Amino acid sequence: MPTLDGQDDALNELILAKQWKQALNLCEKKLKKSSNSDYMLVKKINVLLSWPEETRNQQGWKELGILLERKPPVDDIETLLALDAIAEANGENDPRLRQVWQNAAGARPQDEKLHMVWFRSKFEIGNLRAAQQASQSWMKNFPKNRDPFFLYLLTMHKLTEDLATPESERALLGSLAYKFLSKAASEVPNGVEGIKSTRAINTLEDHLLLVRVYRAQGKYSEAAAIVMRSPFGKMSWELVRHLIELLQLCHQWTELWQLCQRLLVDARDESPERRIEMTHYPFGKFGDDWKVWQGLIMASTKIGTQERSTSTGNLIISFGTGISSSRNAQLALLKFYSCKVAAGEDYQDQLLSSCWEYFKNFSTKVACFHDIQPYISSLERINQEKLVELTGNVSREIRPETESSESKKVLWITSEINVLKLEYNLVISRDDNTFRNGLLQEFICNCLRLYRLSLKYDLNLPVSDRLPGDDAALLAAMGLIRLYKTRRTYPEHNNALLRSVVVLEHLLLRSKHNYDALLILVRLYMFLGAGSLALERYSRLSIKNLQHATISWVLYTHISTIHPHPVSISRTNGGGQTIIDPNSDMVQALDWHKSAFDLSKRTVTSMQENRQWTMSLDALSTSTHIGSAFSKCLLLVETKRIARFFSVSHETQNLKILYIPPRTKDARDRLAFPNYEAHGQLTFEETLPSVGLHIDTNDKWLEHQLDLARFWDMLHNNGHTSIDEAGLTEMKQKSQSDPNAFTDAEYTIGVILNILRNLYTVFYKKPPRMEAQPVEVWLRNIVEVLEMYIPAGSQTLESNLETGMNASARLGKSLKIPLWSYFHSMYTYLELCRYLSPLLDYVLAENRKCKYVDAAWLSSKLARFREEGKKLSANVRLSATELRDELQGPVVLQEITRELLRDTNKDKSEDLIGMELCFLGGESTVICKSIQDSWIEALAGVIRIS
Repeated sequence: MPTLDGQDDALNELILAKQWKQALNLCEKKLKKSSNSDYMLVKKINVLLSWPEETRNQQGWKELGILLERKPPVDDIETLLALDAIAEANGENDPRLRQVWQNAAGARPQDEKLHMVWFRSKFEIGNLRAAQQASQSWMKNFPKNRDPFFLYLLTMHKLTEDLATPESERALLGSLAYKFLSKAASEVPNGVEGIKSTRAINTLEDHLLLVRVYRAQGKYSEAAAIVMRSPFGKMSWELVRHLIELLQLCHQWTELWQLCQRLLVDARDESPERRIEMTHYPFGKFGDDWKVWQGLIMASTKIGTQERSTSTGNLIISFGTGISSSRNAQLALLKFYSCKVAAGEDYQDQLLSSCWEYFKNFSTKVACFHDIQPYISSLERINQEKLVELTGNVSREIRPETESSESKKVLWITSEINVLKLEYNLVISRDDNTFRNGLLQEFICNCLRLYRLSLKYDLNLPVSDRLPGDDAALLAAMGLIRLYKTRRTYPEHNNALLRSVVVLEHLLLRSKHNYDALLILVRLYMFLGAGSLALERYSRLSIKNLQHATISWVLYTHISTIHPHPVSISRTNGGGQTIIDPNSDMVQALDWHKSAFDLSKRTVTSMQENRQWTMSLDALSTSTHIGSAFSKCLLLVETKRIARFFSVSHETQNLKILYIPPRTKDARDRLAFPNYEAHGQLTFEETLPSVGLHIDTNDKWLEHQLDLARFWDMLHNNGHTSIDEAGLTEMKQKSQSDPNAFTDAEYTIGVILNILRNLYTVFYKKPPRMEAQPVEVWLRNIVEVLEMYIPAGSQTLESNLETGMNASARLGKSLKIPLWSYFHSMYTYLELCRYLSPLLDYVLAENRKCKYVDAAWLSSKLARFREEGKKLSANVRLSATELRDELQGPVVLQEITRELLRDTNKDKSEDLIGMELCFLGGESTVICKSIQDSWIEALAGVIRIS
């Protein structure tokens, strides 16, 4: 083992500081003293390979080759790990680097620690093939050890799940894993000849791994048989739940029904006598589990006999009635009847009656609507309307008196909100009748009245994230967002989106951390172009840990072309000023992705040490999910663009630009948004106004943005060697994109940047002099094509710029407000200007060396392009300045407020929603002022970009 004496840290500091000579001297000095010369020699080789001089690199590769060819081979663990670091930094192109562990294991076959470290070092970095080789060698040399056998199975199973593994190999590995486990599962306690007794399936974790592998191979009935005959199958609730799934997958409906029936009977009868005599399962009330009820109903439906159906119905009804009635059983009855309806049987009346009974029993519970939501869609239209009427009667019956207790008032408010949710789902969210007799506007007013009434009760409740009436305000905001979508047909509803914002802001005045309200506001503010308010509301969500992968996209999608600059926020209650910088926040989110990825790997190792096989598989999947997360690529794209705008001398400029991994995972949590929309229609999140086009995991948009970031790195890399010729060719192929994948501004600028990249590529490849004449013709053609886009007289760029400047919306008769599309267009054109200058400088400098085209001609053309870029940048800032000046002043604030809180519509009819908003209180003017200030601040940010 090496004696570090703290000098490894000193060596690493010298390498980071690029003090190559001092680092080399330190290595040679330690080589003379070290008891482990191999380790220090590898450290010296690492310095030589990192040295930017070619001669030193060659010296390093030469010394490395001598070390790898040496007999006996390197077998010190620390030295092998140091060689792994060299392989990772320089690529495992030399096959000898891939074989160092194998050679060491061959030299020391009985060193179990070496085998263990070999496996873990490869498994932790996701090198599954090397890990499989390590576990196989470990298993072969230590046949009495259980761990390498199960780790070998684990690695094969992960390789079968890896899409990068060829299909034929995945099939082979899967069948091998199944074969190994089959032999282990058939082993008896005394052992079977040819199979080591230590490899028997004799623990709960072994059984769970077996179920997982068998399921992956489609061996459902075999896995079910093993679980049923194993003693663990009767003692482990986790295995019982797996057994239910296995019986469903292999269509053993009679066995499934009997299993679920036994579990439910045991859960029902809790008498001591029954416990003594029980021959089924010892789980008691655990059996009253929703998965069990689902299995029972599915089995009954698939068996399809009247006798079985009657038995199932009687069992459910017996559980759902009486003093100790089961809530799960009452929901199971709804599912039972909805399955009957789906099968074409006439159970409409029973389903309606059961839904009404359930609502009557649980309407004062917050979860009541969510419980019955999956089943009410099975009701016929007339029965849905009848259910809305019946539930309204239930709520009216429990309305409290003024002197009633607080608890009764809270229960009534909760019941009323459940009625409103039901009405929204069955009536309001249906597109075919939204505007019948002003139904939607009446619904919004009812929600606002209930919310105001809940505030009047002045309930002395504990401080929490939400108050009982908050969902009424959320429903009103949802209705207003739906109203906004009709603005083309009904122009008077052009203000509905701002009204929705005002309602949600009123809610936050009393429930400062209402998650649903904050999440919706972030989306709305981004759409409205009020980036500073979006940043502030997002900060209140206190996003941390896994939410960086699941929730951060709500704010950061297109943030670099809407609000890339920091903003100063005044905190209430003496909180002072706080700077919110989207760039640094995204860097922190990227740091979390890296640290979480590393932590997940270490967690996998810990679980394997404890022989928690399936948990280690789940942890490894989480690690892979984080490492190749879609949100990670999105954060990288937005961070790099902000760095381009502000010429940030920041570590983000040195972030490695990733190619989209072939297994990119979309962890974006769209279910985080509340949803009360009708069955079969878009979810509420999908109906929310959003910035840009829908970005999918396989969309060309993300690939194109990563290519732009790599191209920027090429322009600003001194040696212009950050991407090889193959990389340039791949970037060019990806640039031929579908215009439907981009906004208009992105597509136009993408075409221009593609032409510029072609211009760059000529000088990057440097064709030989014999090809000078065709190269000159090609260059002249490129410049002529570029002239069609960049000059001010060009119809393409000019018309698109004008379209972007007109992306602002109208509020009222004359007020122009900038939506996200305005900022997006302006920043996209400014981004083009940022690319133009360094690229033109590079082309001119390289042409002086190569002399492909007349220097005077090229200089005049490129000078014109440079000048047009300056004009484009000036026009963008001029547009932003004019719009900012138009939005300033108290007169504008009065116009915004008047438009939101007006008391009549344009046809002189009463504006009931406006009147209800007035009744909410005087804070509406303050809210409007904050929106006005946010627009002005965002426009000032555009003006500041140089």
